[in-house]
Amino acid sequence: MTETQGDLFSDGALVGGELRPIVEVDKYDDDSGNLLSLSERFRIFHGLNPQVLEKIIDMALNLQRQGFRKCSAKMIVERLRWEVYFKMKGAEEYKLTNSYTSFYARLAIAVSPQLKDFFELRTQKSEWRPDADTVEIAREFCWRQAGFTNG
Repeated sequence: MTETQGDLFSDGALVGGELRPIVEVDKYDDDSGNLLSLSERFRIFHGLNPQVLEKIIDMALNLQRQGFRKCSAKMIVERLRWEVYFKMKGAEEYKLTNSYTSFYARLAIAVSPQLKDFFELRTQKSEWRPDADTVEIAREFCWRQAGFTNG
């Protein structure tokens, strides 16, 4: 690593922000007992864990600032998992699953359009796309965490 590169992830990872436990999502609907689809589980997971998207976007934008034009969302999720593991000394309540990586890439692009060409998107079985409400809520959360207000 060169001195000018620094730690490519240092600005946008877990530095300076509060790290909250990740809330897991059950695979089955509490009311009906039916198996939830992966996209339904992601919607619930993201609603309970908005800080994950914030960290993914921060890391991706930091890589862009460092001059990277493309990156794998999976690499960012793996790096986030690695940092969480070491910062939290392997704490179980901070586990992050790979199952939602493609959903996070799509939501990160919707919230931060400058990431459009940064992540390569492949076809999903569910072809989930974030709805306008999900994008707006995620955008507002990221702006609040960064210290900005709407208005």
